[in-house]
This record gives sequence, structure tokens and C-alpha cells, in this order.
Amino acid sequence: MANLEDHPNPVPAPAEKLNKETKDGAARRGKDDRADDELAAKAQEANDAAAKAAKNAERAYKFAEEAKNRVADANNVAQNAKSIAVYGALFGAGAMIVSMFAVCGTLIN
Repeated sequence: MANLEDHPNPVPAPAEKLNKETKDGAARRGKDDRADDELAAKAQEANDAAAKAAKNAERAYKFAEEAKNRVADANNVAQNAKSIAVYGALFGAGAMIVSMFAVCGTLIN
């Protein structure tokens, strides 16, 4: 006598009927796939926006560095102008003292 395991059953098993739970599962899988696709698209958009923001931040940093350098240059110019003004004031005061001595010298003579 042959074993049943040696010979497959020639009669196919009846197809399972889709119950409500199986139908809902298939519908959920379709929704989940769409949701995953939407989520992936949103994630890609977020990555693109983050990359763009990083580039803009880098550009802003470069502009800030340039502005800082320009402010430093303007500060140097202002310091030089201040030094020249101080020297001018000192020479003016010296000239005034010399002129006062000249006036006093003429008054005394």
C-alpha cells in the first residue's frame, strides 16, 4: 500500500472565500501602499527643502562674513579719521600756543 504522502491529492482544495476581514486587509494594504508612497514623497520634499535651506543658510553665512569684513574695514577707516582729527587738533593747539607767544612777545616789546 502506498503512502498518501508519496502521491499528491489530485483533487484541488476548494478556493477560500474572501471574508470581510480578508477584504479589509487587502483594502488596507492598498491604502497603506498609497500612504507609504505619499509619505515617501513628503519625506523627499522635506529632504529637498532641508537641502535648499542649508544652501541658503550657507549663502547667508557668507554674506554675513562679507558684511562683517566690510564693517571691520569701515571701523578701521573711522579709527584712522579719528587719529587724523586728534593730530589735527594737537597741531592746531600747538599753533595757537605759538601764536599766543607771538602776541605776548609783541605786547611786551
